[in-house]
Amino acid sequence: MKIILNLLLFLSILTTYAQDVIVKINGDKIESKVEEVGSKFVKYHKYNNLKGSVFNIKISDVAEIRYEDGSVKIYTTIKDNSESLEETKNLVKEYFDNYTYWENSSEKKKYKAVYEGDFLRLIIMNKSEKKGDKGILYDFSKVYRFGQIDKRDDEVVFLNIWVSILVKEKKDLWEKHKLVIRVKGYDNATILYKALKQYHKLLLDKERNERRTK
Repeated sequence: MKIILNLLLFLSILTTYAQDVIVKINGDKIESKVEEVGSKFVKYHKYNNLKGSVFNIKISDVAEIRYEDGSVKIYTTIKDNSESLEETKNLVKEYFDNYTYWENSSEKKKYKAVYEGDFLRLIIMNKSEKKGDKGILYDFSKVYRFGQIDKRDDEVVFLNIWVSILVKEKKDLWEKHKLVIRVKGYDNATILYKALKQYHKLLLDKERNERRTK
């Protein structure tokens, strides 16, 4: 009888705390009960006031929705237009500068992102974050493979991306390179991963548009 009562209590707790979580593109989370997902907006109740007002959030501001049954719906959060490239680059820089580290640094050496045109230079900063190396220049229009997100735990996540790097500037020589990024937080890694894929896609679109206009 005691086991049954404990089981019922456990199930009651799960039911009480089951909720939908809306994850915004900036990483913020909204504990909610999603009522409707439209073409432009998500309608939801705040979880701490299910009988209160219905709120709206733009689909373009949503990274994903984690439903109470465990399913996850990921959304395309950045529109495909010329301004979106700059928005995407800004998002990539924000997440590199705040949440990423060199692969073997155990969060001692942070990455700093700097753009040279549409190329991305990643500089490894020292522990004080006052100095960095000269960095490596990456061409994200030439990505050979996006590896799967490697989650070690909730706070240690690795991204593996095979991408071109500049090895000899005078000869404009580029080579394939495996970029390993240590990211603090699974949510941050997911947002950066999707932003880098969008960055790659927008660069390819830009190249195609430039070829058409020649």
